Amino acid sequence: GDVIAKPAADATPEQKAAFYEALGRPKEAAAYDFGLPPEVQVDAGFQDWAKSTFHEIGMSGEQAKALVGKWQQFQTDYAANLAAEAKVAETAAIDGLKKEYGAGFDQFIADGQKAYSALGLDQATQNALAGAAGTAPYRALMAALGKKMGGEAGFKNATGGAGAELPAAQMTP
Repeated sequence: GDVIAKPAADATPEQKAAFYEALGRPKEAAAYDFGLPPEVQVDAGFQDWAKSTFHEIGMSGEQAKALVGKWQQFQTDYAANLAAEAKVAETAAIDGLKKEYGAGFDQFIADGQKAYSALGLDQATQNALAGAAGTAPYRALMAALGKKMGGEAGFKNATGGAGAELPAAQMTP
């Protein structure tokens, strides 16, 4: 009863299906249960692909669950390593700015904070921009904007003829 005969090379799809099912493959691809906790978000497209692929190649439910668990652990470790590398890179970038600006670093940061505030950038937007441009270039841009703003936390409007105030966006070069 514990012996399962391997199908011949010319076995019918039905014979192969019976063999895979005897090894533990679910009858239908949708029946795979990867055993992931509910808080783990898995891409539905990946999940559908995995279930159909695992079923097609005859993977047992136990093997599928183990493979997905290993993949999930790999992804978790990979993301943690990327985050650690990003933290090291950010620290190096900040250290480089401190070295470049020396005693003026605090003013450099204050100028950047002024620009962040005036532009109304939320933390998520700031993080996305810094991630795309790099920490040092992004901070340098914000500091340059803040420095150009002068002493007040806002962009200056110009005055037109007869002393009327013009928004900075309407100024000509």
